[in-house]
Amino acid sequence: MAGIKRTRGTVLRVAARPSAAVVVGLALFVPALAAALGDYRWESWVTDGLSLILGGTGAALLLVGLGGTLSS
Repeated sequence: MAGIKRTRGTVLRVAARPSAAVVVGLALFVPALAAALGDYRWESWVTDGLSLILGGTGAALLLVGLGGTLSS
């Protein structure tokens, strides 16, 4: 449980800095997009799930980094 809280805290700290959010968001989103669009022999339900989680997190960080937070 402590690992999940630390990961959440790290993601929130990254999201607070727009430049870091864009860099980390791209680093998460681009490989997930490549895995989703490509047809690889090594793909399984595990890699599909990880791609969804990492791609969604990367897209959210990109939106926060480019557009700012919703609350001021």
